[in-house]
Amino acid sequence: WYERVHKGLIRPHDAEKVPDIYTLSSKLEADLDHMRSELAAYQDIASQAKAAQDKLKAERDFHRLQHRRILQEREHVQQELQRLHAEVKKKDQVIAGMVEKQETLLREKSLQRLTRDKALQQVSTLRSTMNRMWHLQMTQAAEEAAEEAILAAEAAAAEASAAAAAAAA
Repeated sequence: WYERVHKGLIRPHDAEKVPDIYTLSSKLEADLDHMRSELAAYQDIASQAKAAQDKLKAERDFHRLQHRRILQEREHVQQELQRLHAEVKKKDQVIAGMVEKQETLLREKSLQRLTRDKALQQVSTLRSTMNRMWHLQMTQAAEEAAEEAILAAEAAAAEASAAAAAAAA
């Protein structure tokens, strides 16, 4: 290129447009260096993305395991809940039977109390009747004894007056 420019075959301002092999080589080397640095940057970005992806996969796997564990726990809790519901149902039946038995016993106890109170009332009535009868008998016996005493006193008085009359006669 330099020879042609010196000989006048190529105009100087056109020669500037045609790069020299050294310039082209240095430009290509600069481009290559720039591309290598971009490649390194992209490889760093790719390795960071890969690390982030690995981290996200690990986190995803962790959460999957946690989710499965929670599902298993939920299933276990549901089974336990069903078992407890069945047990509560059985206990409710037992309690209902006991409540019925208690009510029956309370009714029987109340009936026994009423019967006892009625019997006590009858005994009390009979006692008061017996006491009245006894007092009546005692009163009648006392009246009879008093009448007998009066009759005996009258008889004794009659005898005494007969003896006095006989003694006076």
